[in-house]
Amino acid sequence: MQYTPKTLNTRLDVHPGEWYFGGEYRSIQTILGSCVSSTAWHPKLIVGGLCHFILPETPANPSADNRENPARYANTALFLMKQAMQHYAPLREYQLGLFGGSNITLRSKIGQQNIHYAQHWMAKEKITATHVDVGENFSRTITLNILTGGITVKRYSM
Repeated sequence: MQYTPKTLNTRLDVHPGEWYFGGEYRSIQTILGSCVSSTAWHPKLIVGGLCHFILPETPANPSADNRENPARYANTALFLMKQAMQHYAPLREYQLGLFGGSNITLRSKIGQQNIHYAQHWMAKEKITATHVDVGENFSRTITLNILTGGITVKRYSM
């Protein structure tokens, strides 16, 4: 059975350290630099979401701000997304995307570390991203259309 919400809000903007999963919006959008975003969409249930994480892992002694906003880190953001997805269907039924991780400066390796963490997590979960646009020297705007599963990537020179 296909699920379509009765009324949909137009678009949700997801900011760094935030995540969303559900079916209340027509689209979800985020802007990425060295941060990474993982998207998920279910073609039959018409639900989807994305997480926008800043760093790969929670620090050993997180500050109060970090504890209140766990989606800043890949390890907790991906865990929260996984839980939300499994509430609807098994992970293997979703179309996944992986975006961002730009090299903002030549000295910073945060983008690469974020990409590596997300790829390792997907391999461990035995899932594969069908849409991938990572690395290089671009900032990106990612838009996931929840009704169709379409993903738009706009690249901007840095």
